[in-house]
Amino acid sequence: MLDKHKATTEERAFPVLVGHAAANMQGMSLRDYFAAANLTGMVGNKAYNDTLYTDVADVCYRQADAMMEARKTFG
Repeated sequence: MLDKHKATTEERAFPVLVGHAAANMQGMSLRDYFAAANLTGMVGNKAYNDTLYTDVADVCYRQADAMMEARKTFG
């Protein structure tokens, strides 16, 4: 799974200019960052306490995907 992540061309959450040798060590994707930010809010919300982890993850990534699409429209 890590190899798949390293090979992605997704936009990065914290882009930095790095040498060619470090090109695969630029951190999480922007989509993963959006999902993690949403997860933080959901974990702190008592309404989600009894929700299955897989369902929470699904919601987080669906919302992250929506945010990625909104960036195309709203910049």
